[in-house]
Amino acid sequence: MDKKTAYKLNEELKKVLLSKGGIDEKIAMELLASNIEDMGARFSPIRVNQGNRKVIALIGSAGVGKTTTAAKLAAVWKYQEKKDVALIKLDDHRIGSIDQIKIYAKIVGVPVEIVSDKNGIKLALNKFKHKDLVIIDTPGLNCKNDVELEQMYHYFDNIKPVEIHLLFSATTKENDFIHLSEKLKKFEIRKLIFTKIDQSSTHGNILNHLIRTKIPASCFTFGHEIPESVEDATMERLLSLVLESRKKEKPATEFAETREIADNRVNRENDTKEYFVANQNSDVFHKPGCKWTRMIKENNVVVFNSVPEAEEKRFKPCRYCTPKAEMKYEYSKYDLRKRRVAS
Repeated sequence: MDKKTAYKLNEELKKVLLSKGGIDEKIAMELLASNIEDMGARFSPIRVNQGNRKVIALIGSAGVGKTTTAAKLAAVWKYQEKKDVALIKLDDHRIGSIDQIKIYAKIVGVPVEIVSDKNGIKLALNKFKHKDLVIIDTPGLNCKNDVELEQMYHYFDNIKPVEIHLLFSATTKENDFIHLSEKLKKFEIRKLIFTKIDQSSTHGNILNHLIRTKIPASCFTFGHEIPESVEDATMERLLSLVLESRKKEKPATEFAETREIADNRVNRENDTKEYFVANQNSDVFHKPGCKWTRMIKENNVVVFNSVPEAEEKRFKPCRYCTPKAEMKYEYSKYDLRKRRVAS
């Protein structure tokens, strides 16, 4: 999770943990969820309305789990939701990929059409026009291959209505999240699916990406069981993942203070976990709890791990929340002026 998001979420956690009046855990989590929604995180599970066919296309990098996810969703909607489901496989000529989708289709008990171009997609969709849900499995994308990306875009350009879901592995690095999202902007991604939840020990990157893109998450997948290992994406589920992984982290990680702050609200001038924030358009830094931090917009937050780091970046301490640091700062300026006069 990047520093800005960690700071914002940490502030909301502190509000919850410092609450008075015997607030119970359920209400605390609801308050936290509400604040995270205000930051931009959205959730929109897949829904199929009676008499209105839904078509979804799964796209993403190779190995992210598109084919397995297609099979899981088909099983859920066929057996749990009692819907008429079909699969379409866009052939990428990769060895074993067609066999895999055919095996899954046979296991789940749904029809599958193998296609190789845009016209094939249209014909398959026409064949499955009476289905409740059609899931299109696509080849893995190579974001460094612009020709390949353009080809994939044209497969679905002007084919309506197709709801495109972009898949990310929960183990994806933050920079790769950003890079892939930027590359696929023109695809009109409607929802995000996060796979391999069980293979990641931290899940702050998921929350961070939802806040950054403002694109809702539709589901989470984990493990290999069909259909047990897929579930609707919800705020409650993601919070449980993030907070659970938080418990496993060391106290001095980027997602810094939580309950320690609630238990130790006194001045902690020498605490190595302490950090400071500033408005990038200002020249003053503050402690996170300073009243002036409430006026800093999310996109303008700058985080420093120490007073020297902030001063090195030409920020000066706040008189209100860091009076000792401010006194040292003013004294150092006065001392420098004295030495200049003496010389």
